[in-house]
Amino acid sequence: MPSIQLTASGGTASDRLGGLFGGGHGHVELPANHHSADIQRRTEPRQSRPDTYREERGYRPYELTIQTAFREVSDALSARGTYLEQQRAQEALVAADADAYRLAEMRFRSGVDSYLATLDAQRSLYAAQQGLAAVREAALANQVTLYKALGGGWQPQTTEPR
Repeated sequence: MPSIQLTASGGTASDRLGGLFGGGHGHVELPANHHSADIQRRTEPRQSRPDTYREERGYRPYELTIQTAFREVSDALSARGTYLEQQRAQEALVAADADAYRLAEMRFRSGVDSYLATLDAQRSLYAAQQGLAAVREAALANQVTLYKALGGGWQPQTTEPR
């Protein structure tokens, strides 16, 4: 079977991964087992399946599986880069809102401003912190998706409690 080494730099996908099956390269060459799988596929009775369109165009089930696996990894790596950018931006927003809240509180304590401005700044800070928590949650869920796409095999334990 062919092997491919996947690398990610900074949590993003390589440009080579996206073009692996593009540009007319819609198949993967496999060694000798390819011929026996091809013979077996041709001799088995044809069943109606949703993939008939792709099979008629020259795609075989194992090729579709390989393409799907690469697409899932590519999508997860792409999303990871997006989540990292969102997290940095959200962290900057939290820092700015924290400064605004600190300044609004100082203005209130010195008698320059009303407490309404302080409450409004605090509300903005809490909303930014909540947004940061949501982005972090999405990034962690994406890490699980990437782990699964790369073949991670977490299995629940089936042992009985003592």
